[in-house]
Amino acid sequence: MSSARIRIAVRLLAVAALAALTAGCFQPMYAERADGTPGLREKLMGVELPPIDDPSTQAVEKTTAGALPASLYQFENAGKKLAVVTIDRGQTIVFVRFSGPAAAVDAQKANFDSFLQSFQW
Repeated sequence: MSSARIRIAVRLLAVAALAALTAGCFQPMYAERADGTPGLREKLMGVELPPIDDPSTQAVEKTTAGALPASLYQFENAGKKLAVVTIDRGQTIVFVRFSGPAAAVDAQKANFDSFLQSFQW
């Protein structure tokens, strides 16, 4: 065997070994985990928000993310709050989501604003 073929065989063997090692680390994103903890679906369903009957009545706060204009939407229900910022980057719209207990979200508003201002485009 030539040295080039040996190098290719060694690389393929290394890739296969790494794949075998990481295969056991896979955790399903939406299904319940093997240890009984809820998956992503249950966590996302933890924020229960009523439907918006008239979207034109939803308050939108204009803000910035880095140097770009952005829109902040806030929803609250049953002691939980969801803040969503949309940033229009031309062909791409970036969404930033922040949710949790209403008191915690309100307490972290200044940090969330600082996070948005740290964006560099």
